[in-house]
Amino acid sequence: MSSGLFSPEIRDYLEDYRVATISLPRLHRSDRSLACAIRLTPSSLLDVRFEPNEFLLEELDRSGRCQVIFEAGRSFFSIRCRIKRVLEGGRLFLKAEAASKHGDPRHHFRVDADAYLRFWPVSSPRPDLSSLVPVNLSGGGLRFSTDSPPHLGQKTAIELVLPGKKAIFIECVGQVVGLSESPEGSCDVGLEIVQISSEHLDRLMEFCLGAKFRQMRAKTDFLGQVLKVRPSSTVFPENTH
Repeated sequence: MSSGLFSPEIRDYLEDYRVATISLPRLHRSDRSLACAIRLTPSSLLDVRFEPNEFLLEELDRSGRCQVIFEAGRSFFSIRCRIKRVLEGGRLFLKAEAASKHGDPRHHFRVDADAYLRFWPVSSPRPDLSSLVPVNLSGGGLRFSTDSPPHLGQKTAIELVLPGKKAIFIECVGQVVGLSESPEGSCDVGLEIVQISSEHLDRLMEFCLGAKFRQMRAKTDFLGQVLKVRPSSTVFPENTH
């Protein structure tokens, strides 16, 4: 990888360790997503560290590819990497092969919450009851699990009541853009918001940004936990694939 893959902005940002999410390839199993601390070395490798006991060396498929996602300012960055070196005790060095930037924070400030949710086809009557369910939210859409999923492409009316000192009521129209089976046997539904008033969008973004602020405070604690542990200096042979 040439050093030109990273912009000066990102090189400066990653001069110190930052919190990121990495998708790790595993032998004979699906990829595993973990929180980690990353830093860009002078030789343009990504130095990746994990919390104690989170990184399981025996599961790692060293010939596979990793994906690292992190926030920098109001943008999200995704980097596809291959494993270059492995240190026993929870440390990787990765060589980046491709990088992309996603700049609309409305879609990427994603947070998890337990919310009262009611949804129905826009052409049908509103149901009487809502359910308290875990939802993943952003200003651009939401994801949740249900035993009664709508159809792919269907426009769906949505009512949400979000937690807080004062309950936050939001209504909008979403279009189903993703359906997949969840591990529990229900269906994971991904909805893109296609119609929402400016007032309700402001409420939604205020909730997401507040949750993000709390997550940032938690990230500071996470970095301290990761970096206070010194990984073993044992180095496994370089991956030549």
